[in-house]
Amino acid sequence: MSNDTPSPDGEDPGTVGLAGLQISKALFAEIMDAGPDDMPMVHLSAIAELGLADARHLARSLGEGDPAWLAALGEPNEQAQPDPEPEPVRPLGTDKAWSWANPDLSLLPNENAPALPFPVEIFGEFWADWCRTSASGVGASVNFTAGTLLAVVGGMLANVRWAQGTRTWKHPGVLWVALIGPSATAKSPSMAPVVDLVQEILDLRRAENDALRDLRDLKVTVSRSMSKHWETLIHNVVGQAFRTNTPLPEDLPIRPALGKPPAELVAHSLFFDDVTPEAVQAHASGLPRGFMVKTDELSTWFGSFARYNNKSSQGARGFWNKAFDGASLSVARKADDLRRGVRAQTEIPRLSIGLLGGTHPSEIKDLLSRDGKLGDDGMAHRILWIWGDGLTADETLHDGVAKLPDNARALTALQAIDGLQQDESNTPFYVRATPDAEADLVAFKRRMAHAGSATTAWRRSCLNKAPGLALRISNVLAHLRWSADPVGPPPDTIERDVMRDAIRFVEDYCLANAERLRQHVATADAEGDARGLLGLIHEHGWTRFHLTDIKRHATQRLDEARYRNDALEILIEAGLIRPDFRREGNTKGRMREEYLVNPQALRPTAA
Repeated sequence: MSNDTPSPDGEDPGTVGLAGLQISKALFAEIMDAGPDDMPMVHLSAIAELGLADARHLARSLGEGDPAWLAALGEPNEQAQPDPEPEPVRPLGTDKAWSWANPDLSLLPNENAPALPFPVEIFGEFWADWCRTSASGVGASVNFTAGTLLAVVGGMLANVRWAQGTRTWKHPGVLWVALIGPSATAKSPSMAPVVDLVQEILDLRRAENDALRDLRDLKVTVSRSMSKHWETLIHNVVGQAFRTNTPLPEDLPIRPALGKPPAELVAHSLFFDDVTPEAVQAHASGLPRGFMVKTDELSTWFGSFARYNNKSSQGARGFWNKAFDGASLSVARKADDLRRGVRAQTEIPRLSIGLLGGTHPSEIKDLLSRDGKLGDDGMAHRILWIWGDGLTADETLHDGVAKLPDNARALTALQAIDGLQQDESNTPFYVRATPDAEADLVAFKRRMAHAGSATTAWRRSCLNKAPGLALRISNVLAHLRWSADPVGPPPDTIERDVMRDAIRFVEDYCLANAERLRQHVATADAEGDARGLLGLIHEHGWTRFHLTDIKRHATQRLDEARYRNDALEILIEAGLIRPDFRREGNTKGRMREEYLVNPQALRPTAA
């Protein structure tokens, strides 16, 4: 260790020169007397007395040949592991000189920030006007109504029209949309204009369902009668062989095709409220078109993941990821696998299920947690997170008679989309990107991959999903624009202007909302841990806190010292907290690890 330097004449006799710094004799004594177990405490004491930068300088100077000091600091040394952990992720802008008077407020939670306006113009003139008018009529944000329309049309296309970006890059039409806003933002009423139109379509199909039911009843009667005659024939032949003691003929007839019972009839539908995988699988096997889950509260859907136990939860998440990707699924059910003596699984060639639901901003973190811990299996990045605000006083006032939405034309448009069919083998038709649209999509994918190579794992996963979302959305946009005046054939290509609108929407709107989502959850990086610690400070209203306060209330990653220390360091550098370590009176021993909270960190919203 470096030798201490005696205090020069005229300096405060209560300080000692060490490693080019003036430190108190108390800290000097701690440094000289500390053993390896006390090194972390000495490091924190140095931060409290000298500040973070000078404490690092002191620790590096004293750490020559002393691995304990370097381990406490978390810096590399010759005796440490050959591959040190990477530097923690810093908040954006930490190259600036953040201070107590000018802290980095970008880390603060901001649930009340205004929502980005949904660019409804991408839907085309008719649908953009319809969304604005319908949302205004129910006193809701146009963001929510537009998000509902996006999800519903995606659910209609599901396995009927898949988007194809390249020769091998294909996606089903389904989208997952989460509407986020406080309780007073009318999330459920905002869905009603779209949902009511779809319900009208389903009501019109009831007569068709009744006709199909009558036809199936006829087939059941025919199959029973045919089976009865076939069984009588077999009984007669077997009886004759028995009476004459002769072998059975080799050409006994098998059950005729008309003697086989018809398949179970599943009425055409789009919305389902039961979100358990068991119930969804039963619907999926009889609805090859695909469908969607619609729920006012996304907590119901997320809650179904952990219905039984952790293993079931993981299986449920895997099931839903398949449902987003349109993957094949083999379903084994003990009760239904045995069919006329043959045990066989139910095969679902393309499991495509959309999602629409609402949630409160404060619930997002809990929804994305599994067994109290936040993970990243990609599910959060499959969802389009759409924030919305309540209408302002100006928006609720109308000059004269309020404009009504053209629901008749909207109904005709949605009927055109709902009337699209699969091919004869229940296989979707593919809507292929034109060569120039494909080039734009591939360029966007490369740009996202490049941006993701220099960021956190959470952000990288988000960016990697963005091109696929753009491809799906371009498919929905193409059909929305066609449906507004469906006189010609439905689109079989995705044009360049549509693809560019979809890419801009994902890049400028969806990714911005995904970044806002990241600020609501303690992601698996140091900045996320710092945000999580700020959340604790806000939750408990701490103006000063002790290290044991964190240990008592923290969950997930902040339970571990290495993550907790990284979070503390980031908040110190950001000027949001500062160490205020002290002893009680003139007692010796370890200093009490307390931190002061910058009053600006207790603001309800970020600046």
